[in-house]
Amino acid sequence: MKGGLTRLLGQWRRSAPPPHLRMVIVHVGKTGGTALASALAADRAQCGIERARVLGHSETLSRAAHSYPGCEIGFCLRDPVDRFISGFYSRQRRGRPRYDNAWTPAEAEAFGRFATPDALGRALAADDLAAHRAMEGVLHLRRGLAHYLEGIAVLERHAPRIGFIGRQETLAADVAWLRRRLGLSAAAALPDDDIGAHRNPAKVEKVLSDRARAALEEWYAPDYAVQDWCLRHRRDLGLG
Repeated sequence: MKGGLTRLLGQWRRSAPPPHLRMVIVHVGKTGGTALASALAADRAQCGIERARVLGHSETLSRAAHSYPGCEIGFCLRDPVDRFISGFYSRQRRGRPRYDNAWTPAEAEAFGRFATPDALGRALAADDLAAHRAMEGVLHLRRGLAHYLEGIAVLERHAPRIGFIGRQETLAADVAWLRRRLGLSAAAALPDDDIGAHRNPAKVEKVLSDRARAALEEWYAPDYAVQDWCLRHRRDLGLG
């Protein structure tokens, strides 16, 4: 019995968050989380303590709240259709050059059929079955705000612990706000290169036809509802 308790205590100590950790960030794909993680890593290297941590893509709001009961929770947003475009190209190039994550069979089928986000959006508007398979099969297209944040009821439940809501569109200013809030060092700055920030190349085709955009906005309606709630809470936090 004593040996079992000792093992459990050892496991708890190994899994317990570091004492200085104040906030964990749910990493919604293609919202700036990789760049934010780089900024936080620079602060940790400078100061020798970890005050905020970007979690892996497997973590959702509820799981983060359960796993880190003493921490505030943060996350970043991005317009769902803009996030779709970024996610499409990120997986089309397999995450390169920063990463090199092989396509799944579903992704290979999707990118063999659809060369651009607009082509996929127009096929979705036509109710093409291959377009539906692509939307469900490509990782960043399948998992949006509603997946990671789990809907308005879950957001309401954890609202008192949500201490940061960034926006990809204003991330530099939001990181400066977070730096002041958590007392991070000046080293906590976003990378200024495309590889460090895991950005898409500037020359990819990002324009959508009206038909494609309308179909995508309908597809991501749950994400837009979540985003509306988050933008209101963001204003309450003083983030504008």
